[in-house]
Amino acid sequence: MNRPSISVVFISFILLQLNFSVAISQSTNQFDQSGRGAVLCIHWINAVRHEIARVCYPNRDKPIVDALRWSLDEHEKFIARNSELSLEQVKLRTFQLSKSAFNDETDSPICVNVAKNAMELYHPTHTNEERILLAKEIRKNTSHILEIDRNPLMNPCL
Repeated sequence: MNRPSISVVFISFILLQLNFSVAISQSTNQFDQSGRGAVLCIHWINAVRHEIARVCYPNRDKPIVDALRWSLDEHEKFIARNSELSLEQVKLRTFQLSKSAFNDETDSPICVNVAKNAMELYHPTHTNEERILLAKEIRKNTSHILEIDRNPLMNPCL
């Protein structure tokens, strides 16, 4: 079976995110000036991280899966509140972003086939203590990022 290269998969991430930016009527050359971070960028990263943790490490990384799901829920509400998209539209886009973590065009098991660029966004932890600390950090950072209502932007991203 013909498999797309990692760069093709990464480009699909970017195209999905640009589509998200356009859907909320923003220019892709706008930059977040809040000092809190680009909401759409963090949302995209967390969607990919959540899907990898949920599918590839469901039992082992449960605290992280739960924290990322909570973070995505909070981001979705923020984006819907601060854009022209409904909550349902934002949830659909989150689903599309999360699925972009995997290359569906191969016959390999899904977790063996995570795009390299996507896997670099999710670093599996080794101890339960690390998982709990990371889950707390995800919740704390999400609260900080979303504390100030503003236009959800993609840039600066990474």
